[in-house]
Amino acid sequence: MTFVQLVILLNTFIAAIIVWLPHCYVTWEALLPVPIVSISVDGVEGVYIAPDIIDFIRLIPPGFTSFYESIGFDWQRLAGARVLQIEGTNPYDYIDWVADTVTGNYLDHGVRVNSVFTGYRLVGSSFSQRFGDLAGRLFNPIENLTFSLVPDRANHSETVTVPFLDVFTGNSFSDRDS
Repeated sequence: MTFVQLVILLNTFIAAIIVWLPHCYVTWEALLPVPIVSISVDGVEGVYIAPDIIDFIRLIPPGFTSFYESIGFDWQRLAGARVLQIEGTNPYDYIDWVADTVTGNYLDHGVRVNSVFTGYRLVGSSFSQRFGDLAGRLFNPIENLTFSLVPDRANHSETVTVPFLDVFTGNSFSDRDS
């Protein structure tokens, strides 16, 4: 084998390792019932819990919402809340950190920042909404996020810790003989 052939083989092997994602792991996603958006209210840009989360999350199987009900967490009251801080940090700075460290895989920084927010997508003739990479994470190393926020129609801030719930997002399967 020549040196050039060895380099090509090694580069191919490294590329295969970098893009390999085992299906048994990527079918689980950690979700928060508080996807975020960046919107302008009265001419001031800010980060908010998506105002449409109640309708959006009703589309998810009831096991998701029943988990939050079982621990007494009222996620619905957070719809439209203005986010002041995430994990003690300015929300835009935290979003930038997520774009730099959590999401992306070789995408432009602006694309990674946009992927942190919830958003709509059209695939073929199907219209859907995704949680965004703040509220829906693969390989999530943390159990919750802490927000300082002002709920919609409130005039005081509060601190809310929102737990992630790991949900199965893959296809159903049956255990069978190997």
